[in-house]
Amino acid sequence: MISVVVPVHNEALSLEILTQKIVSELEGHVPSWEILFVDDGSTDDSWRVITELCKRNTQVSGIRHRFKAGKSDALSNGVNAARFDTVVCLDGDLQDRPDQIPKLLHKLDEGFDMVVGWRQNRKDSLEKKLMSRVFNFFLSYSSGLKLHDHNCGLKAFRRTAFSAMKIYGSLHRFLPLLVFQQGYRVTEVPIVHDARRTGSSRYGFSRYVGGLSDFVSVTALSFFRNRPGHLFISFGVGLLALGLLSLIYLTCQWLALSEPIGNRPLLFFGMLFVLAGIQLISLGVFAEFILSKSLRLKQHAIIAEKYPQQTRNTPG
Repeated sequence: MISVVVPVHNEALSLEILTQKIVSELEGHVPSWEILFVDDGSTDDSWRVITELCKRNTQVSGIRHRFKAGKSDALSNGVNAARFDTVVCLDGDLQDRPDQIPKLLHKLDEGFDMVVGWRQNRKDSLEKKLMSRVFNFFLSYSSGLKLHDHNCGLKAFRRTAFSAMKIYGSLHRFLPLLVFQQGYRVTEVPIVHDARRTGSSRYGFSRYVGGLSDFVSVTALSFFRNRPGHLFISFGVGLLALGLLSLIYLTCQWLALSEPIGNRPLLFFGMLFVLAGIQLISLGVFAEFILSKSLRLKQHAIIAEKYPQQTRNTPG
């Protein structure tokens, strides 16, 4: 029993073809299945196409976001709304082939909790492929999870592995690593990748900046995920200690040698380090209270409507 979750943003031209390919791949081979589209604030006819697909096939359903919340939120809401425990995610731009889904499912049956596609012959621009290799290299060797393609859109996993964490912002790029850090088994299989046929890529310079920020965030969460306030407190204590040592050194010089210290740059650096250390320690204390609550507030607030409207019960 499989739920296929497809995040969508301005993919109206590809949804009909993608649905036909998924249905032909699953129908007759899988006892129970569904396709769940998550329209992430599209400005084209994506939602109209999704509703038409839902009317023609009762195994197709959709969720619409009020605004563009990002792929992480689209995946979270899609997986949470899925009926079945085995979930397959793929993008809606037709670059991920639905006929590659059985490869991931067979590997999942071997006892793994998440299987990620590995786009060996990737059909993207040279710039995008080079940056992806750099990203995968550093992430693999800094995390201990050796994958060739961490951010492939085609993934299969057990929903229990996904529900063990909360993803937000752009953390979907690090989804295999986050699952791995929870103690689940993660692997990859080679898949066929196609060139984009419809729409336009949203890859640009902002992805570099966002990717670097997310990498720092995930690294910090890896070491401080159970005590996020300690990240700030650790830096705060270091700065506070450095500032106090500087001020004590200057005080000793003033008392022992009667040297003037009012014009010494070290005095101002010492005061700055003390103030910054106190602020970071205070921030760390409050971070423990704020973080856990803030992640729970956003989950369902961005959904505008569902189709079909009726509530469905999970089998069993």
